[in-house]
Amino acid sequence: TLLPSCCFFLSKLFNYLLARGRWELSWAFPSGLSRDQVHVEESRCGRTSTLYCSVVTVSRSQVQHTGLFRCRYRHRTRKQTSIYVYVTDSQQPFVDHPGMSPDVLYLKEKQPLVIPCRVTHPNVTTTLVKVSACDLILVEYTHTHIRLCPITTLTFSAHQHLSHFLSHRVSNIMEVYLNSSGPVQALKGERMVLNCTATGELNTRVNITWDYPGKVRPTLKSRLLKHRTHMLFYNILTIPKLQRSDRGLYTCRVTSGENTKQQKVTVTVFDRPFIRLKPRHESVMEVQAGQKSYRISPKLRAFPAPQVIWLKDGKVAAEQCSRYHMEGNSLVIRDVAEEDAGRYTVLVRIQEHGLFQNLTLRLVVNVSPQIGEKAVSLQDPGSVPRGSRQALHCTSHGVPPPHIQWLWHPCPSKVGVLTVGEASVSGVYRCVASNMAGTDQLDIHFYVTDVPGGFSVSQREEPREGRDLHLTCVANRYLYTALSWQKVNNTEYAHSSIPAPSSQQLTSGEFSNSLILLISNLTARDSGAYRCSARHLITRRKTHLDTQVVVTILEPPVLLNNLTDLTVNISSSVILSCPSEGVPAPTITWYKDERTLSQGSGIVISPEDGTLHIDRITGDDQGLYTCQATNERGSAESSAYIWVNGASEASFLELPMLTCTCVVATLFWLLLTLIIRKLKQPSNSNTKTEYLSIILDTGEGPIEEQCERLQYDPNQWEFPRERLQLGKPLGRGAFGKVIQASAFGIDNTTSCSTVAVKMLKEGATASEHKALMTELKILNHIGHHLNVVNLLGACTKPGGPLMVIVEYCCYGNLSNFLKSKREVFVHNPQSLMREKRKVRQELILVLFLPIDPKSALNSPLFLEDLISFSFQVARGMEFLASRKCIHRDLAARNILLSDNKVVKICDFGLARDIYKDPDYVRKGDARLPLKWMSPESIFDKVFTTQSDVWSFGILLWEIFSLGASPYPGLQIDEEFCHRLKGGTRMRAPEYSTSEIYSTMLACWEASPSDRPTFTNLVETLGDLLQARVQQDGKDYIPLGSFKTSDTGRSETFKENPLAVTNLR
Repeated sequence: TLLPSCCFFLSKLFNYLLARGRWELSWAFPSGLSRDQVHVEESRCGRTSTLYCSVVTVSRSQVQHTGLFRCRYRHRTRKQTSIYVYVTDSQQPFVDHPGMSPDVLYLKEKQPLVIPCRVTHPNVTTTLVKVSACDLILVEYTHTHIRLCPITTLTFSAHQHLSHFLSHRVSNIMEVYLNSSGPVQALKGERMVLNCTATGELNTRVNITWDYPGKVRPTLKSRLLKHRTHMLFYNILTIPKLQRSDRGLYTCRVTSGENTKQQKVTVTVFDRPFIRLKPRHESVMEVQAGQKSYRISPKLRAFPAPQVIWLKDGKVAAEQCSRYHMEGNSLVIRDVAEEDAGRYTVLVRIQEHGLFQNLTLRLVVNVSPQIGEKAVSLQDPGSVPRGSRQALHCTSHGVPPPHIQWLWHPCPSKVGVLTVGEASVSGVYRCVASNMAGTDQLDIHFYVTDVPGGFSVSQREEPREGRDLHLTCVANRYLYTALSWQKVNNTEYAHSSIPAPSSQQLTSGEFSNSLILLISNLTARDSGAYRCSARHLITRRKTHLDTQVVVTILEPPVLLNNLTDLTVNISSSVILSCPSEGVPAPTITWYKDERTLSQGSGIVISPEDGTLHIDRITGDDQGLYTCQATNERGSAESSAYIWVNGASEASFLELPMLTCTCVVATLFWLLLTLIIRKLKQPSNSNTKTEYLSIILDTGEGPIEEQCERLQYDPNQWEFPRERLQLGKPLGRGAFGKVIQASAFGIDNTTSCSTVAVKMLKEGATASEHKALMTELKILNHIGHHLNVVNLLGACTKPGGPLMVIVEYCCYGNLSNFLKSKREVFVHNPQSLMREKRKVRQELILVLFLPIDPKSALNSPLFLEDLISFSFQVARGMEFLASRKCIHRDLAARNILLSDNKVVKICDFGLARDIYKDPDYVRKGDARLPLKWMSPESIFDKVFTTQSDVWSFGILLWEIFSLGASPYPGLQIDEEFCHRLKGGTRMRAPEYSTSEIYSTMLACWEASPSDRPTFTNLVETLGDLLQARVQQDGKDYIPLGSFKTSDTGRSETFKENPLAVTNLR
């Protein structure tokens, strides 16, 4: 422990203090003792050296060293002891020398007053005496206010010490401030008042001065206030009428003795009120959704202080959401969300001066991508058939619209090549949606299987008694495990399964595992239900499939009727039947004279029931006929003898008659073949003219001369046959066909593209070959256009068939497409709004797989789509007309639909068999599409661009009736043609608008010169499409992305669309 407190005497010559404790010690000394006069020595002490000792030695001690010495533990501040030490001096009884300057003591109410009176010896007696008044002679009068304090007389033996405590003036300036904390702004001619306030201690005296422009005409007022604890000094500067010369820096300077403090303020004088408002950076601001707060702060300078109001999308922002509030002139948005995006307008108004100004800023809230499919929990990812085309959907929402990227990772221990549009490798597809605000991703497990549904059972053979049966259970290897076979026992009171008793063999394939159950030597007891069980790897659930085994019990053959002997005439016919029963069904075998009878001239054995047919019986057919029915359990037979009357006489004439008959028949068939071939083969000029007049304009000269001038450049269009893989047929005609094919690198890349190939059938004539070659030249001459089926290449070199490669359109012709859309066409206004919202929600859908035609067939169709189809066909025909080409067969069946609802004009003349097409009516020796032909084409055989315009009007009627056949209910005959020439026209189709029907009627003008050109039609339909789209707030529309308007169709004709009216 520390030493207890006690008093020690420290002589002026030399002395020390000693302290002991359990831990390290430290000292605190009186204020009059400096550190250089103290020496501290520390050591370990005690009998076992477990204590700490500290010795303090003071050299040259003086009376000022009198005071309290404290000792404490160095690391334990709360534990300490102290000792008061007196340094005695007989000549100086007081610690404070009388010659020192007197102290100033300040009295405070309700607080103790301590008058210091320290002595150098504890035995000295002190007496404090209060003197009521005394005289004091001032050597120099320097203070304006003097107050005398009491004089205290202290007595010590024969010594007397006087301390005079005098209250005198101090120079302590506590604070200086102005009445304006910031710059001062005022209008010219206004009155300005600046107040400078200084605070100081009691008895403080200050001098306040101003420095400012125009100092020659000040108006100053000073004031002094006294408080109990301090003093306040005021100095007020007043300028009654401000001028521009008064602007500048104003300084208030406060001086007290040698102390000086000052405050400054800048004064700005404006000639008139004003508002200056502009964006701080850009008018478009971006912020991240989820940010804690965002401040919209424009650059605003205004005087006087204006009234500021913030609007969001035309409404007061603070009233729309509690997260909006103003801080100064800024609008602060707390917890930024996507709905905070919009237009923010700040209204600035100085009402007393009639000033007003506003500024609109646009806030874009960037939202991290969110993939919608993640909200649906897929417990079972399922499987897809091997080789099928699959579409993986990844719908992402974000601001700005996210960029979709597909990543692919194969399943473990499998390496494969991902073929576009053909599922061949299992793996995980990762959809990564990213924008500047962040990323989101979705993993889609993609399991390719060669088993329907990923899990199936099958029987390899028919269950028969005595045979072996193989039951196969196949399951996808990535989805199922733990395959096993059991036999199911179904009774009236219980349902159970036991392991199958026979052998089981497990094999692994590329996509699936197979468990084969072998049941040997089947008996009736093996009949029943067999169950294959497996555990799903994803859901961990056990699943099973059952297959029913019915063992067929073998029965020996039984003949239902026996054969009977027959007597027949020569050259007659005989039918011998041998009905039988047995399990399995018996096989019928015929014998003649114990020799097996086989099919031959005049002998026919029916494969269904084994009936024997003998035609033109001769003498050699006489004999014993035996029918034998055989199966695995045995056989049965029956015999009969056939007698032939007149066999000897006929044998001499039979051979010469047969020989003559064969010679005559051969000559007849040769002659008939030559005649038919001659009739079917047209002349070269007629074939080429009829085929090419569909395209070339005869007004430019004879067709044969035009074809001869066309050139084919093999360096530009020739494509290697070995890089073309033919697929399924798309169309077939009388002498030509169109086949779907895969072309590798036809677009100058390493990818595989799906194309359509036009080629001739086997046995085509030279003129047909020349016609296809000329069509190739014409396609080359026409050139490329978006709305025409374009030429991609050709195979013309010897060594293979002639093939013309054109674009492939996956959705087929427009007529069939429109018919398939009748159930999903949106024309009701209420349905229109619902579908519009649904389509908008599905806008952000990006797939890196080919579009599935089935999904396009299920999507809704809108009126804008029909107008778009019409507009695109008009554009394509405008292009063909500019190339001097006439179509002659413009109809919905000859319009193909490609990706993104892009239509392409075509005429696969080689592939369409017009003799089987009901749209082509025989007129004379030709079959013509009369419903689509103009009157001049029907009666005068005149085909021009204006006759194509007539056909375009019929095409419009097809489109807006969703693929209906024109002129419904009318017989297409000669009377129809005359009524058409007389002015009969169809009424408006069901889904047409008044503008569209007016366009149809313009195309059906009797005079070709009165019909619009395709350029006019492009302009009309384009304006109509633009007007429909602008109803939805857009001023453009991407091709194939048409949306519905807010109002639907402007007008619908309610008359019967099948009716026909006469316009004469």
